[in-house]
Amino acid sequence: MRLLWRTGLFALCAILVACSDGTDLQVDLGRSGSDLGQPTPDLGPSPDSCPTASICGGTCCGPDESCDDGVCKVVLPDCVEPAPCPLGDTCDFSTLRVVDQATADSVRQAMIDHIWKGQGFPSSRMPDSVDALSLAQSPISGVENLAALTQFTVTMPLTPAEGGGAFTSKAIHFQPVTRVDRLFIFHQGHTGKLYAYGGDTTIRYLVKHGYDVVGLLMPLVGINTGPPGYLVHDDMEPLESSTRCFLQFFLEPVAAVINHLQAQHTYKDVSMIGISGGGWTTTLYAAADPRVGLSFPVAGSLPLDLPDSSSLGDAEQNHPELFVQVASYRDLYVLGGAGKGRAQVQVLNRDDSCCFSGVTYRAYENRIRALARTLGGSFDVYLDASHGIHMISPHVLEVVVGPRIEGKKVWILEENDNGYGYPGSVYGATYLSGIWSPLALDVGSMGAFSSTADGSGADAVWTFGHIAPGTYRVSVTWPPSPNHASDALFVVFGGANPLGSYHFVNQQVAPADLTTMGAEWADLGQSQVITGDTLSVWLTSATSGDVVADAVRIEQLSLGTPLCK
Repeated sequence: MRLLWRTGLFALCAILVACSDGTDLQVDLGRSGSDLGQPTPDLGPSPDSCPTASICGGTCCGPDESCDDGVCKVVLPDCVEPAPCPLGDTCDFSTLRVVDQATADSVRQAMIDHIWKGQGFPSSRMPDSVDALSLAQSPISGVENLAALTQFTVTMPLTPAEGGGAFTSKAIHFQPVTRVDRLFIFHQGHTGKLYAYGGDTTIRYLVKHGYDVVGLLMPLVGINTGPPGYLVHDDMEPLESSTRCFLQFFLEPVAAVINHLQAQHTYKDVSMIGISGGGWTTTLYAAADPRVGLSFPVAGSLPLDLPDSSSLGDAEQNHPELFVQVASYRDLYVLGGAGKGRAQVQVLNRDDSCCFSGVTYRAYENRIRALARTLGGSFDVYLDASHGIHMISPHVLEVVVGPRIEGKKVWILEENDNGYGYPGSVYGATYLSGIWSPLALDVGSMGAFSSTADGSGADAVWTFGHIAPGTYRVSVTWPPSPNHASDALFVVFGGANPLGSYHFVNQQVAPADLTTMGAEWADLGQSQVITGDTLSVWLTSATSGDVVADAVRIEQLSLGTPLCK
């Protein structure tokens, strides 16, 4: 995700970006080309022109500052007003059943009533057998920090009137040597192997970090079996009746495993990730069971009305008795992220070779995100452009899963419309001006990057929207090269106001302040304090070499300011 802009002498630099309210913001950040000295930031009026009440220790405090023992300090508000609808979005929730806490509770209960036909959520359901396996029997090779393996078997019989027999699902528990007392459910989906579609790297990643991981498959695939005559999921649909919903066979093994492990061990939390049909299962299960705090459905679903033929899927994915009459997929997304401390990040592969590619999610993300936030949680979509395969990529583990499970309040914007954010997104966006073109070789971990021709006057602006006022660590990354500028100029803004001094960065050497998200980062100053709900990073002209625009990462260091009631 790197962008490169070649420039020579400083030109008069007026950067124009679209603000979240649709207005234009112009800031003069440079000087004429005849002046080869470094530009100086506009830090407000001088003491001579400063109102007497604002003079503090010989300097003039800004509009958001007060004088404290001769030092100008930023004053944070007690609360921040809820973000308005983004430009071009009406925030019309009339097509959703879940619009507040009362409807969230009622729709979740209606889901449970439909799936378990009035019997209630299976909170006491346990596996029918628990068997120890040897480490040599691990379906995933090379798992570091692995102490023990256990196999759970969940048997779900049919009645004689339904033809008898049973659906049997098995799950593998990977117990780490060094445990962090956190449980992660990994659901593989349709393929019969836990290692497929990035399942191996996902399980290795989580166990290495100390998570208890349980791997599951969908019914009738791999080691999971069914009654005679049941070969594929569409064969299960005729079981639907007033006393049976065939979706039970997809969700009940997950509930049984969580019930058992929580009875055996005290876990701090439960999270879930799934790919393909496992992503669909993650979406549905997280909506039904609030015990799942963090959920990461990958390439698993889109609303049925969006123009993607893969969204029809198998019978379980296109079950109108639930997804039309009880809760739409949009409702499920809200329920998966709603609740104090809960969050759902839906991952879609931009160039997926199987399912749910493209950017049609932008028709719903803002509204779902707004609703989940009002219900105490969060919902985001991450567009993975690091590959063209149907899988959970290592990039997603590093950039999406890692920061979330670490509990850090981190936001990241890339130099294009991939990842989080895009023009019109509540999350934020990157704005580019001038000519940018791809480079042939991606030498960095954050994705493809681009360059501009000499003298194009290109600019890059990363704007994070609707964040809480507070103190933030702001970091940038780039691939080092002798051809890059030794004085790339970054400016951090809170709203329309520059925060502190300019930051000149030597991009000939690698960043060295922080290693995370699979990349090296350099901090822009020690910390930045914002009083509004927008933080922007502007990359402007440099005096020499190629200027690289890559990803920007911000991390909230102070406690966030709450929403005003």
